[in-house]
Amino acid sequence: SSSNLDDDDQSFGTGNPNRNLFKKTIHSILSDSSELNIYEKSLLGVQVGHLQSILDACKTWEDCLWAHYTAKLESLTDIV
Repeated sequence: SSSNLDDDDQSFGTGNPNRNLFKKTIHSILSDSSELNIYEKSLLGVQVGHLQSILDACKTWEDCLWAHYTAKLESLTDIV
């Protein structure tokens, strides 16, 4: 039986070609928007690795640890 995800499928794992544009847009929203509450900012921050937005919603040291880890992981997945 054939699989939908063949090993030689070149499109698998390519991701969103507009990822950098998405990240720049979210960073701009986070730096300019005072209309969003801290949880909305945090949710957007997680998606793009914006550490300060995530930390603003943290209540415990475990939350802060997770925020740093998540932001670092997101920085390692940047498209260059």
